[in-house]
Amino acid sequence: VAHWGEPLALPNQKTTPERDSSALPSEKEPWRRRPGKPTGESPAARLARIEREERLLGLLKEFPPDDGWGSEKLAEINRRKVVIGAYPDAESGRFVSVFSDWQQAVEINQRRMAEAEARPPAAGEPPRASSPR
Repeated sequence: VAHWGEPLALPNQKTTPERDSSALPSEKEPWRRRPGKPTGESPAARLARIEREERLLGLLKEFPPDDGWGSEKLAEINRRKVVIGAYPDAESGRFVSVFSDWQQAVEINQRRMAEAEARPPAAGEPPRASSPR
């Protein structure tokens, strides 16, 4: 029995709703996606994500891991506070307060470095040296 607005079907015929050809590309049609744009991310959301990542990466310039900043430094600061009663200086106190953001910045930096290594060199760019393993 057809309901109001539905097409009628013969007994041996199945009806399927019409597909809108202007719909977003499906998983079966990956070639229709625009390269470089994650699926479902609007330009405004992408800009906000990039700005947030850049702000977080600024923490790596302020607290470079190569200078000893990291989870071990955080543990040392907390240990000194508990055992000796020495409260951290302004720089160490700021590191304690932004540590979770700093960890995210480390992950973002590692992801970007992995993406850069996986990407082939652009035209005119010298080939990258392979890292020793």
